[in-house]
Amino acid sequence: MILYITAPSPFARKCRIVLREKGLADRVEEVVVDPYANAPRLLEANPVVQVPTLIASDGLPLSDSPVICEHLDEIGTGPRLLPASGPERLRVKRLETLGNAALEMGVKL
Repeated sequence: MILYITAPSPFARKCRIVLREKGLADRVEEVVVDPYANAPRLLEANPVVQVPTLIASDGLPLSDSPVICEHLDEIGTGPRLLPASGPERLRVKRLETLGNAALEMGVKL
């Protein structure tokens, strides 16, 4: 698998943390790209040239950190970070949305 990242992206850092927590660091190649320079490999995988972008083991490109993190959570080892269903899943997803909004505000400043 390949994870396209930029060092300053808090959303890429979130994905990098999850892949380590789930024991996947040795299965994912992290590739630093400059999305503002229309990095060719990233552009090929994600037409909106957005990081993070994960190329899954089946070749499917995944973008948006919540989607990437959920995929990593499903295929990794150890306890699930995101509950599978029910009220606890909704609680965690609400907190994730709030956290993403806070990260977005930090990026916009």
